[in-house]
Amino acid sequence: MSDNNDQFFRQLGKLISSFPGKSITTSISLVVFIFTISWKLAKITTSPAGLRELAAVEAAYRDHSIEIPVRGNAVDKIAYFSKAIKEKYSIETTQSNSKTSWLGFKREFEYPDESTAGKMISTENASSKRVLGEFVVINDDNNSKSGYLLYKNIITPTANNLGIKIRYSKHTPTMEPLLIYIDDEKEPRAFVYLSMTHSWNAFLEHTTNLGAISAGNHSIKFFTKAQKYGVAYLDSFWLFEDIEK
Repeated sequence: MSDNNDQFFRQLGKLISSFPGKSITTSISLVVFIFTISWKLAKITTSPAGLRELAAVEAAYRDHSIEIPVRGNAVDKIAYFSKAIKEKYSIETTQSNSKTSWLGFKREFEYPDESTAGKMISTENASSKRVLGEFVVINDDNNSKSGYLLYKNIITPTANNLGIKIRYSKHTPTMEPLLIYIDDEKEPRAFVYLSMTHSWNAFLEHTTNLGAISAGNHSIKFFTKAQKYGVAYLDSFWLFEDIEK
């Protein structure tokens, strides 16, 4: 059990150090939440009591609508749950002169909640060494005309100008735009034409404005038509309040 505990504390240390923390105190409630659940997982054994405790912990994660992996030991679950919770609640606030400012929401493209095209591909210079690649490809094996990626549970404050920064690589001609939708809106908020990076392993960032958004839980959809070799390899996106507009 001591080996598991050592791995647990290493995982927790990595988690805390990975917060984009201008100030670690800004995320203290989230850290306490993850620490509590992770500590429970670290104590799990194969005993009946341990299995009952595991069931209770997993029920808590179901309450947060996070899918529980079937395989993996307790330490694996710590890493998985910590990552999932961070991605879902990656909104942070900081206090300055009694005013709360939003530091944004970041998510990796390779873990969509729904998708009709693309696949995970290992790429050395991607932020997590993986991308959502081949989005959307026309080839002998895939006759898709178009495809989309959907990401849910994006909680934002009210903002007059919601910005999005897309990190990507592209080694194909700029032909088809990337259409970005918010929630169930019929009209896209943006048509994004991504420039070539001249290598699938060379990345650029594209920033655009999506307009006003209300406070609450939202979804964002990326749609495009297919082209040979795909429109782009998509790495990550970051939503933020564009105060320069």
